[in-house]
Amino acid sequence: MYSTLEAPCLEFAFECRLKFTRVLAIPNVHNGGFRSAVLVDEGTFEGPRLRGRAIPNSGGDYAHFRADDTIEVSIHGRIIGLDQLDRLA
Repeated sequence: MYSTLEAPCLEFAFECRLKFTRVLAIPNVHNGGFRSAVLVDEGTFEGPRLRGRAIPNSGGDYAHFRADDTIEVSIHGRIIGLDQLDRLA
């Protein structure tokens, strides 16, 4: 079965649990509004074929709260699979 916009075929990949303890805010950015960041301190992810940990300080949730009451969000970070952790040990 193929996935289409009208009938998407979705498969569970993994559940991600992250810990955020640091929040940064930059008020009055040059194009209006303000920016904020919530940074990843630690976390895990686990699914049917993939599991591992979030790499601390590798990313977070970055938002631009615009003057026109819209929000632009960018979320990124790095993860490492448990099989790779075993190789690093």
